[in-house]
Order: sequence, then structure tokens, then C-alpha cells
Amino acid sequence: MSDTSAADADWLHRRLQSATQLTELRDTESTLQVVVRHTRGLMDADMAYVSFTDFDSNETVIRKTDGVRTGEYASIRQPLGTGVLGRVAIGHASYWTSDYRADEKLHHMGPIDEIVEGEGVRALLGAPLSVAGRVIGALLIAFRSPREFSDTEVDRLESLADQAAVAIDNAQRHEQLMALVESDVDHRGERSDTDIAELSRSLDLDRRLVEAVTSELPSSSLLAIGAQALGCDLWLTDLTGTRRLASSTDRTLPDRTDGTFVTVTAAGQQFGHLLTDRSLNEAEQAVLERVSLHVALWMMLTRAREAVELRDGTEAVSALIDGTLDAAGARSVLEEWWLHQVERWCVLVLETPDPVVDRVVRALSASSPSPVIVAPHEGHICVITGDARWVDA
Repeated sequence: MSDTSAADADWLHRRLQSATQLTELRDTESTLQVVVRHTRGLMDADMAYVSFTDFDSNETVIRKTDGVRTGEYASIRQPLGTGVLGRVAIGHASYWTSDYRADEKLHHMGPIDEIVEGEGVRALLGAPLSVAGRVIGALLIAFRSPREFSDTEVDRLESLADQAAVAIDNAQRHEQLMALVESDVDHRGERSDTDIAELSRSLDLDRRLVEAVTSELPSSSLLAIGAQALGCDLWLTDLTGTRRLASSTDRTLPDRTDGTFVTVTAAGQQFGHLLTDRSLNEAEQAVLERVSLHVALWMMLTRAREAVELRDGTEAVSALIDGTLDAAGARSVLEEWWLHQVERWCVLVLETPDPVVDRVVRALSASSPSPVIVAPHEGHICVITGDARWVDA
């Protein structure tokens, strides 16, 4: 394994660990602290920070930092459209500068430039935080020396921002529900038991959905939880609305005009549609939106896990097939994949069109009843297994 490949694999593993921990958090302060600490570590940056955007006041405010030394920098209130932070926090796109002081494309503000100078910041990279098309802020990393940013670094920060936005939104909504429940308890005489019961059900629904996501249950389990809360069946379809990806029932996919549907969206990514078999009222649609957000979160975590597995499989196949390992090294790889006790290995080469390679890899991996390595390799898919019967089948 090359140094670059090993570093990529390590980054994917650490990113997955971070994403899983974020999913389990339920309060905003803890979530923000984990976001900035993990972002700084994963991006190997001098500092990292999160801001919240307030479009009413036309500014974004730094909310949590890691690695920042001065109180003035940690409490910057940046007008939207100015600097790197204000430019990214509008929500349109990521932006980076190799040297803040010398970047004439930026709209500089004297007082903020003095704060940046006092902190010693030179290079900056930022990505927007958005959930279901709603911009909530920005995630930035900074360095105290000039430097360029690669496309890979931009992609990585954007992926961290995608995950962070959903985690922050989840934590904020949970805290809001908790505050409402506590308020209702304090003012029980002014609120009905029905109102209090409704809020309690909302908290319980969020708890069950989060547990389903973090337990790596199938997406159908999330739909079953949502279906129980709504009293109707749910289907997850592709973006065309014609192909079922998962459902809470074995019933045929209904026509979208017969019910209510929402687009499963997180941090600017569309994953599909969530469909009911009847029209929902406003309160029920809010429940469907909560289920939709958790389905998106499940998909983001699943993709992160698949990226790790795909990377691991690719490295294992390359090492075994290319002949770069000695006997001890080959045995170590086979032990990692539980193939070391096999008497005879089968190696298959499958020609597969590029657009469906990942899908075929996942399908083959899932269909094998015994340990198997499946991964792309030099323009084809390579399968290594010790189960000759599965190969014949």
C-alpha cells in the first residue's frame, strides 16, 4: 500500500468515526465542540470554527472554535459577503484563499482585518452549512502561514460540513423540543395534556430514529418507525419516484398523487423521495420531514461506511493481485478478511460498466454467505473468495 493510499484509508476511517459520534450527540454545545475539534484534526489545520448565519441582521457569528488563541477572533461578527467567513456563510459555495492579507478578491473590513492580523491567520478554507436548502452557517479551517488548498481538501471539508450541518440541526431541534416539554411542565395549568403528550411523542420519535441510525439498522427500520408514528405506510423511492429503494410494507408503490411526498435532502444533497399512501395534515408533514432528515443522515453514514469498505477492498485486492506482498504480508491481508483458513481461493474478473461499479460491488459483497473481497481493479471488478459453490451459483 502506498503512503498516499494508506493516508486516504486512514482519513476515511477517522471521518466515519467522527460521523458516528456526531450522530449520537443530542445537545448543541457538545455537537459544535466535536465538529470543530474533529474538523481541525481531520484537516490537520491550525484552527477550525463554526459560525451561525443570521439573515435578519445580515451577519454570521463565530459560535465555537478550536485552536483559536484570541477572544476577539473567537467572537467575530462578520457581515455577510465580506471576508472568507461572510462569503461562505451566505451558502452559495465553498471558498478558499492562500493568503488572506493579499487576497484582493475579498471584501476586506478594517476592524476585522486587524483581528485576523492579531490571530496570525493567513490561509483559509470554508464550506457552507445547510440543511434541506436552509443555510445555518459555515465551517472553516485556518492556517497561520500562506498555503494553497487542493481539490481533495475542498471535497473533504465539504463532506465534513454536510455531516456537521445535519448533526447541528438535529441537536438544535432536540433542545427546542426539550425546552418546550419543560415549559409545558412548568405551565401545566395553561397547556393541555394533549399538547404535552404530543411534544413527548416528538422527543420519543427523534430518540428512536437516532437509535436506528446509530445501530446500523436497514433504512426500512427507519421507515417502519415513521409509519408507526404517522399511522400510514412509507416508501423511499429514487429521485424519479418510480423505483422503490425501501419501504415499511410489501405493498405496491402508490402513485404520488394519492399521498404526500418530501424530498430526502441533507446539506444540498438529494437522496430520493419519501412517500405516503395518504395526504398528511401540517403536523403530520412535520413528522414526515423529521423521518426524512434521519433517512438522509442514515444514507450519509452508509456512504461513509461504504467508502471505507471500498477503499479497504481495493487496497487488499491490489496488494494480493499485484504480487507486491511476501507470504507473511499476503497471509496478514487474508487474515484481516477471514480468508486465511481457505484451502483454495477463487479469483474472478468481471467486466462492469463504470456507472454501476459501486452498486455491483455492494450487491456481490452482500450476496456472499462467506468471507469475500470484492473491489474495482484496473478497469474491472475483482472477486476473491474461497466459496466455490457461491462462484458456481
